[in-house]
Amino acid sequence: MATPSVMAADILPRFLLPRLSWAAPLSAPRAAARPFAAIHVGKTARQFSSFQHGESPAQRRPTPAGSPILILSRAFHATAMRQRDHHFDTLKFVKRLQSEGFTELQSVAMMKVLNDVIEESIQNLTRTMVLREDAAKATYTQKVDFAKLRSELLSADSTESNTTRSAHERLTNDIAKLSSRLRDEIGRTQASVRLDLNLEKGRIREEAVGQELKSKETETKIEQEVAALREKLEQVKFQTLQWLMGVCTGFAALLLGAWRLLIKQFYLNIAYEYRKCALSLAGEPRATHQATKVPADNRSHTACGLHAPLFLTSSIILNLLLHLPLLAIPQSETHTKRPERLCIVLGHNVLAQLLHFSARLFSTYPTNLWIRNPSSRDSTMAGKPKVLLLGKIDHSHTDITAPDSAHDAWSGIADIAQVLRPEATNRDEFFTECKAGAFDGASVAYRTFDSVAVTGKIDSAVLDVLPKSLKFLCHNGAGYDQVDIPACTAHNVRVSNTPTAVDDATADITIWLLIGALRNLPASMAALRAGNWRGKSLPALGHDPQGKVLGILGMGGIGRNVAAKARAFGMRIRYHNRSRLSPDLEDGAEYVDFETLLKQSDVLSLNLPLNPKTRHTISTPQFAIMKPGIVIVNTARGAVMDEAALVDALATGQVASVGLDVYENEPEIHAELLANESVLLVPHMGTWTEETQTKMEEWAISNVRMAVTEAKLRSIVPEQTNMA
Repeated sequence: MATPSVMAADILPRFLLPRLSWAAPLSAPRAAARPFAAIHVGKTARQFSSFQHGESPAQRRPTPAGSPILILSRAFHATAMRQRDHHFDTLKFVKRLQSEGFTELQSVAMMKVLNDVIEESIQNLTRTMVLREDAAKATYTQKVDFAKLRSELLSADSTESNTTRSAHERLTNDIAKLSSRLRDEIGRTQASVRLDLNLEKGRIREEAVGQELKSKETETKIEQEVAALREKLEQVKFQTLQWLMGVCTGFAALLLGAWRLLIKQFYLNIAYEYRKCALSLAGEPRATHQATKVPADNRSHTACGLHAPLFLTSSIILNLLLHLPLLAIPQSETHTKRPERLCIVLGHNVLAQLLHFSARLFSTYPTNLWIRNPSSRDSTMAGKPKVLLLGKIDHSHTDITAPDSAHDAWSGIADIAQVLRPEATNRDEFFTECKAGAFDGASVAYRTFDSVAVTGKIDSAVLDVLPKSLKFLCHNGAGYDQVDIPACTAHNVRVSNTPTAVDDATADITIWLLIGALRNLPASMAALRAGNWRGKSLPALGHDPQGKVLGILGMGGIGRNVAAKARAFGMRIRYHNRSRLSPDLEDGAEYVDFETLLKQSDVLSLNLPLNPKTRHTISTPQFAIMKPGIVIVNTARGAVMDEAALVDALATGQVASVGLDVYENEPEIHAELLANESVLLVPHMGTWTEETQTKMEEWAISNVRMAVTEAKLRSIVPEQTNMA
């Protein structure tokens, strides 16, 4: 039985021959039908192997009978045969396979298959490779494409970035505008609330002050009424006693007059006998006795009858004194102790004559010359303090029926003090009047701003001629630059002012001047009054107050009121003061030094008092460091700012506009200020309202009242706080 043929597919692992298509094992007849092909293939394989290993044809071994013959259904490749360059030592590979247990045929077949696979892989790799020039071209093309792509990407990125940036900026600007608008609204709301609160606080304070004044006036009126009632009661008592005494003494005088008319002759005879006895005791001759007879004096007795009280008293005393010596003389001793008896008689005669003379004197003159009526005006004024009135009380007589008017306050002063008014019309006449003693005894003086025309400035010269009794000077006004405070302190005269009564009115006109100067209204107002609508050329545009920095120099009562009102316009507040205020009084304002205030302010408001230290606080050096185009408002005192330097700053444009209520040499105004259309002028009208003038007078009068009744002042000036 023939041995079946062993196929290569049955001998080699299939994974080693991935690209071969193996046929099924041939049957014996089929193998016999194609022996040549099998032998050829086997022979070819052996020849290939022998050739690869360098064997000669003679050395080739014949194929043993019964060896398996590889039967291939088709060739490995369809390509033309070509000489192959092997990439490894095939013989060594075949031998190694044989050493591993493979037969020669298997080893050759495996090597052949592996070589074909490698060749095909190399061909595949070669087909996928390109030339260097093509690679360079492709690389260049790719670089160009990448450059274009990069440029397009950058362009797209730049466009998108710009669009995004623009959108972001728009959103940022919108957010900033909304934030600014929100801050402005919040600021306005807060300012409005603060203003309302400040106004309410001011109203409450004013009401409290008014209630205090009312209570004090009520107490004073009650005291005055009680004193008047007490005085009236004393007068009634005195009048009642006078009436009782008059009735009693009148009745007694009538009785005494009738009695004396009845015993007139008897009384004269007794007197005659008394004198005769006395003279006889003294050893005088009888003729002398007759010559010294007492004549009857009917007029004196009639007068005594008419003025009964005094005559009754004198008559009783006279009778007692005339009759007592007679009772003291013993009857038996007629000649003893003649000198002593004579002295007694002479003394009693002299006393009798004096009593008769007194009776005649009191009977001749009426009693009302000797007893003064206690209700008379002279006796009342003699005990009252004196108040010197320098100026006028303009608002105390305007409406007497109005409640809480200054009339009530001043009428109360007239009830508790004697008011002295000078008649002088100038300083020299006033000095003459003072030296004449017209105001002697005055302890309190009330003065107004206009009284400077009569007295001049209250300085050492005025204080020297005023009475030494003057201890208090009550000034009607918040500013007191017309009063020399150091001189008053040296003369021990305490000075008061009206610090808070003018706050609202002065702050109101400050805001009015501020808005008018910011909006550049003076030029258009002047043109309109001249008949030119807005002028021949349009005026320069003004500015809104919102967001502007308002610098306040002097943060007193007026300065704080200005700050509260300016917040309602959306202004930012900075201030400088002698000392920093408490946070409650600052109310959100920022404290800065003087130089910073001048550098940062868009609008500068002057609200500081005038004294030697503050004179010309704003001058050329200060104008030089201010913001160009600053707006200045002065409602304090004109001399705190150098007007000549202000004119120069306006001419150069360093100061854009200015609002003035006060001037350095009032009532004179600098000619260039009058001619400049950028200057808004008001003739010192800051407190020129009915309500403010009344409050100022009431405040000053309350100082007078406290000085008279309590010897102290309600609002002493800051320089004299140690004297309060």
